[in-house]
Amino acid sequence: MPLVVVLLVVCSLLHHGATTNADIRELIDQTLPEGMTTLNATDFENAKTVNIDYDALGIKVSDLLRDDLFEGDIVLKDHQYSDRSARSAAVKNLQWPTNRVPYAISTWFGPKSRAMIAAAMSDFHRHTCIRFVGRTNEEDFVYIYPGEGCHSNLGHIGGFQSVSLGEGCFKKGIIIHELMHVLSFIHEQSRPDRDEYVIFHRDAVREGMQRQFERSRANEVYTLNVPYNYNSLMHYGPMAFSRNGRPTLTPRKSGADFMGQRVAFSKGDVEQVRRLYKCPPMKAYPEPNFKKLIEEDVKRSVQPLENCDDPWIRCEYPTCSDAYSKAQCPISCGILKCRTSRIQPLESCENPHIFCESPNCRHPYLRYLCPISCGLKGCYGY
Repeated sequence: MPLVVVLLVVCSLLHHGATTNADIRELIDQTLPEGMTTLNATDFENAKTVNIDYDALGIKVSDLLRDDLFEGDIVLKDHQYSDRSARSAAVKNLQWPTNRVPYAISTWFGPKSRAMIAAAMSDFHRHTCIRFVGRTNEEDFVYIYPGEGCHSNLGHIGGFQSVSLGEGCFKKGIIIHELMHVLSFIHEQSRPDRDEYVIFHRDAVREGMQRQFERSRANEVYTLNVPYNYNSLMHYGPMAFSRNGRPTLTPRKSGADFMGQRVAFSKGDVEQVRRLYKCPPMKAYPEPNFKKLIEEDVKRSVQPLENCDDPWIRCEYPTCSDAYSKAQCPISCGILKCRTSRIQPLESCENPHIFCESPNCRHPYLRYLCPISCGLKGCYGY
């Protein structure tokens, strides 16, 4: 190979590496001096258009659920553990005394992560009376920092408390989810009335993780007279802590197409915040069009399809059994077709999933995933 070609290849690789590092530093830049700061007007302006291409960065979006944390992403203080004789939701009496929540963020966050944090806070400001305010000298405040994974303390605990947002946590819905924990909200399926709405498949749960599905007692939580909410930003997905690719939670009723979504507040989420924090009358918040929001999020997340890889860690599950994972894992689920040489085209006229052998075609997402079996499309090349 001519020397000039070798030099060009090396220079190209070095440039690509530098570009990737520069892009990652738009999320987290540990070369900066470490300290505390707050968001500014530019961050909230950038929040209106911010987009983070995880596929290009080679980063997987976090699945939120860690085995070593309470309910997967909650860090309890010692007194919260000791107060729980069996298991309580630890929601009552943990809300903040007012609707103002002082916060500070790490100086290591780059411009895109700052904008995404601002986008999440803006949704609280727009749809509820909660106000995240930059800390001045308040003793009680929330510190948001780039830790390992996505997790938070629960409720108002007094003094310094933290929210970890690692490199895979910069989706607006994920940040809102963690801030909901800050406001004292636990996961929806922990409600005392959970078993009326979902079936818990204990035998499908990873060894030792059954405790992550225990219900709260009625005297320990506020349900605030808000109906059980399948599409809550705070609900586990059907595959949470699965050990064998089978669902751990299945809905008993209809309306659960987006159980486990991490895109936006549901109507019930907003109503619970408003009631708990006694917000004054505000403009009604309608249930979002989750299908549209998820499709838009997918388009932002996986264009162009150069790596033949989905950006979410949860895409490692091959069954694609919950609606949100199907939408967030379009390549793994066969919804989008990768056209690079890494993926060979399918030569048969079969759907890519085993459950398409006898799908319930009345279900919209099975029609979406099994168009051939459901007679919606003829045989076509992939």
